[in-house]
Amino acid sequence: MKRPWFLAGVLALALPIAVGLWLRSGSRPESLNIILLTVESWRAATANRERMPNLFHAAAEGSQYVNHRAISAWTAPNIIAVLTGLSPFEQGVHARDQSVDAARKVFLEDLAARGWRVAGLQSFMTIDVFRNLGLNVTS
Repeated sequence: MKRPWFLAGVLALALPIAVGLWLRSGSRPESLNIILLTVESWRAATANRERMPNLFHAAAEGSQYVNHRAISAWTAPNIIAVLTGLSPFEQGVHARDQSVDAARKVFLEDLAARGWRVAGLQSFMTIDVFRNLGLNVTS
């Protein structure tokens, strides 16, 4: 059974893979915009084409992955995993006041070094758990 509420999280897993492939190839399309939208605590029944036509249009133009599973019951390790590809054991984030080791290279820093503008839009990303991810937080 397909579960629409998994769509945002599943699509998010494709981002690190796609960007990693572009980085390895050494080329980057001239006008590429990537928007990663994650949603938590969202009832699937509230998502419909009439209420969210632009979201459904964007989803139809992109790729969909429907076999995603969360790796933690807590939001922070899941978001960090999407942004870094690291499991909770590798990222070291298991409780508040923890964050990814500053010495660890994350691919968002590589993107920023190559001229990409990398930003997070949500104010919760300013808490300690999300530091060292290479995000320029613009709340």
